[in-house]
Amino acid sequence: MGLMQLNEMGWNKIETAIEVIKQNEPPEGYYVANSGGKDSGIIVDLCKKAGVKFDAHYNVSPIDPPEVYKFLKEYHPETQWEYFARGFWNEYFPKFGLPNRRKRWCCKVIKECGGSGRLVITGIRWAESTKRKSRCQIEVSRQDSTKRFLHSIICWSDVEVWEYYRMFKLPYLSLYDNGWERVGCIGCPQATPTQRQFQFIHYPKIAQNWRNAADKYFVKHLSNKYLAQLSTTDNYWNWWLSGKSVKNYLNEHQSKF
Repeated sequence: MGLMQLNEMGWNKIETAIEVIKQNEPPEGYYVANSGGKDSGIIVDLCKKAGVKFDAHYNVSPIDPPEVYKFLKEYHPETQWEYFARGFWNEYFPKFGLPNRRKRWCCKVIKECGGSGRLVITGIRWAESTKRKSRCQIEVSRQDSTKRFLHSIICWSDVEVWEYYRMFKLPYLSLYDNGWERVGCIGCPQATPTQRQFQFIHYPKIAQNWRNAADKYFVKHLSNKYLAQLSTTDNYWNWWLSGKSVKNYLNEHQSKF
């Protein structure tokens, strides 16, 4: 696809997104979910171009890369910081332990708070994952029926996202220039073992916070059936990093027991 074709397609999608934002503007304005990532940056810019009323919010995460904090402070000073996850290590982790793909309590604590009773505009896109391909442009939150979502760039591709940044010369996180395709929580259970290893190498302090919390949880909950099978804090940690079920992990590491 040539640059001219891409620009034409991009402009059509930009105009459509702006029109959707204008048509659905609630009287109180939008609640904009601004994570500091590339998609959120476009949403904020589109709301400005549409001339709608909005207030942007960042759910402060104790496991976000520090670069996110710096970027938001410098380029999105209007964004309000929300501290829903303030008790992440000392309150929630002791209750639930290491999150996994089936029990991602961390998302509920960090990402899914805020916006109750509001129309929340996000940067969710179909191209991000297979699971997100089932999302609708406008939908009601599964966790909070008073909250609705508008995903105004849901049909945009990665190429179109970056074309938008080039066209309008918007600032973006430096991490994208350092090999990061997506920027999110360090140690996310949705990430692959390789991705988590890469993240922990670059952010050893956050990795150590994960490990310290995991060790404390393991020692306190040894009566738990599956934890007892793992037998040591090292096995508990390595099982989590592997992304495997406890059964499969144990079968592959029998020589260690």
